[in-house]
Amino acid sequence: MRNTPPNEGAAKAGLEIDDEIVAIDGHDVRTMSEDDIRQAVRGDVGSELVVTILRGGARRDVVVKRSPLK
Repeated sequence: MRNTPPNEGAAKAGLEIDDEIVAIDGHDVRTMSEDDIRQAVRGDVGSELVVTILRGGARRDVVVKRSPLK
């Protein structure tokens, strides 16, 4: 991640700068186009998605609650 805007879904879920996102809802981001990724993260405010990250060499799933776009 390049940044985590305060008070938005990613920051509230605990994502940090330098986390490498490797999957969204179980789909490997390496096989997704930019449009696929945009579609995967969009959704109803308050709904959730699972983002799989690499942090410090460890892989972990983080649940992100969608927040309004600003």
